Amino acid sequence: PEKIYQLNVPDLPNEFPALKTLYTQLNNLPAQLTPFVGREREIAAVLGLMHNPDIRLVTLTGAGGTGKTRLSIQVAADLLDEYEHGVWFVELASISNPDLVLPTIASVLKVTESAGTPIEQSLHDHLHDLHTLLVIDNFEQVVSAAPVIGRLLSAAPHIRVLVSSREALHLRGEYDYPVPPLGLPEPKYKQTAAVMAQYEAIAMFIQHACMVNPAFELDEKNASIVAEICTRLDGLPLAIELAAVRSRLLKPSAMLEKLKSRLNILTGGARDLPQRQQTIRGAIDWSYDLLDEAEKVLFARLSVFTGGWTVDLAETVCGQGLALDVLDGLESLLNKSLLRQFNSVNGETRLTMLETIREYAFEKLTLSGELLTIQQSHADAIIALLEKAFAVQSGPEEATWFEKLDAELDNLRAAVDWCFAHDQPFIAFKVGDLQTYWSQRGNTREPLFWLECGLKSDITLANAERAAALRNAGALNYYNNNDQQARTYFESALGLFRALDDQDGIARCLHNLGNVESGEKNFEKARQLYEQCLAGAVPDTIFAARTLGALGSLARDQGDWQAARDYYLRAREIYVRQGDETSVSMVDWNLAGIAMKQGDLVEARVRYVSYGNARWIQVDPIGLDYLDGDLAYIDILMGKKKDARQRLQKALKAGQTLIESEGLEPFVDPRTLEGLARLDLSEGNTERATLLFGASWTSREKIDLSLSEFEHPDYDAVIAEARALLGDEAFEQAFAKGQSMSLEQVLAFALEESQ
Repeated sequence: PEKIYQLNVPDLPNEFPALKTLYTQLNNLPAQLTPFVGREREIAAVLGLMHNPDIRLVTLTGAGGTGKTRLSIQVAADLLDEYEHGVWFVELASISNPDLVLPTIASVLKVTESAGTPIEQSLHDHLHDLHTLLVIDNFEQVVSAAPVIGRLLSAAPHIRVLVSSREALHLRGEYDYPVPPLGLPEPKYKQTAAVMAQYEAIAMFIQHACMVNPAFELDEKNASIVAEICTRLDGLPLAIELAAVRSRLLKPSAMLEKLKSRLNILTGGARDLPQRQQTIRGAIDWSYDLLDEAEKVLFARLSVFTGGWTVDLAETVCGQGLALDVLDGLESLLNKSLLRQFNSVNGETRLTMLETIREYAFEKLTLSGELLTIQQSHADAIIALLEKAFAVQSGPEEATWFEKLDAELDNLRAAVDWCFAHDQPFIAFKVGDLQTYWSQRGNTREPLFWLECGLKSDITLANAERAAALRNAGALNYYNNNDQQARTYFESALGLFRALDDQDGIARCLHNLGNVESGEKNFEKARQLYEQCLAGAVPDTIFAARTLGALGSLARDQGDWQAARDYYLRAREIYVRQGDETSVSMVDWNLAGIAMKQGDLVEARVRYVSYGNARWIQVDPIGLDYLDGDLAYIDILMGKKKDARQRLQKALKAGQTLIESEGLEPFVDPRTLEGLARLDLSEGNTERATLLFGASWTSREKIDLSLSEFEHPDYDAVIAEARALLGDEAFEQAFAKGQSMSLEQVLAFALEESQ
């Protein structure tokens, strides 16, 4: 509220019409005691719906504590000027009998039942000619009364209805608007306290923390902690408010520690709030109590999932003995806002729970006596997924099933932890079988840890199973650059396979040992091992193709480009026949590099494009950006400079993203820097070009990517041109400065200067 003063000035009117305010307009909107935080996008979206002449019923849906009521009141306040006969707020929280909905609305509108006329007809008659907005709150517990709202809209053509409910009304013409949580920062990006404070969830935390502790201040020390608190609370306004009031006694770091059990700390809401909003548990209780018994069982069972699930997985894990069709149950829980729906990278529909709700559901599962049964079912389902992915590995379905594994990675981790805790380490060996998947995803330490724990356990394995596990452990160690440990595992596995007279196992171990020797530059020994392997392998198989590819890589590393090309092409033919799209794309990437070495830019470009079209690389936006850098570099060498700078910038930004991401080693392709340098040189920016050439030289040394015989003459020519333009001394200084720049400095410099 603002005080308004009237100014009386000589010779000007001193009588004015009454101001249009909340106090003079027709409404009963409850006054709000705290400022409204954020929600600009949501307000604009809902107002857009309310202004659409074809939409007369909008329902704001969401879990308890998402702020549906507050949003509906704010939207209604913004619409006060637009309804001649007022905006009326109808609270249904106190009723549970659907028959009382109409009387409650009538009471707010001061409509009484007359003799011989039912209350519904009286309401229809009263509203028929009025232009008004009804804001109806907490409809979920009387949702069976929804048809009366439909009849009301039909009888009164000028009214609109804005409903808040944990479940949509499912009426014709209804627009269901799911209210999202408050905005949260991306945890992988470092941001200042001032920037953090602009996020809705953090702004709400600050507001309520300051109300109970005026000395509270968001600073550089606590900003990331507050952000994590808000993230753990799923951005739920009620949960954030309840946590923030603890700031009277707890610092953010102590509060974060206590949030390991969200439901117990999130209490102590304002006494003038409804009981269900004084604790987060009460808010969820309100929704849980509206479920029937079968829905309650399904709700509890679903808490076994981590990171979401598919309908198929829910049916497998949760359907046994359930007095309800799982699909119908999921739809009901989704309608009641206890579940959320999203699409995975491959477009597959997935469902999940907010973590606060999942904690509540897991409590119910624990109390049900079904916990171990459902956790076993969950582990069995994940093991079946691993087995299916292994069965299609290197085939045409590989990419599809690997994407499924991506989506279920959190569930896999939970299943592994549970299996080890319950003396079932066999899952670790299923994980180890999928070394192709782990290597493609750049995540080999995690499965290696599980596999080695399995090998150290007391589980009894047949010799064939142990041999396979040892070989897989060797492969994962090899991917982790631990060659000595890899060799030890491979040699142990080879001994077991020979004792079993398992020719396929022998061949695979020889191949793996060849990889180790090749990595240590023992080229002749590696070649002998590969050829022994190829002699014992079944021809025209994926494994034979991989050995041919390994021989190609060996020839490439020794500078025999033609031999390398021949090996790769033979391998590619087998991969094509076997339908292994992923391996075809990787061979194309190698062939592109060889074409670059041989000076065939046209083939190099064709091979890179083929590699980029593979489905598995399409889910890696950073990898695609790097590929853009390679294509732009080739375009520059071919004299096609249009759009090259834009592609090179994308590649540089991909490198910047890697630096900011956790767990990924920063990298930038030196050819990207050289492409930008060539562009700058052609545009007369010689000093900047020389700096970038210096930086690219350091990058080449770092990743051991030397110039080929084809590249050298052209590279030497542009370097000579830059030297001639700058002079020897200035050139050497600029080149040395570029060499000494850190990767972060190089990226910042290149991106800033090339805008």
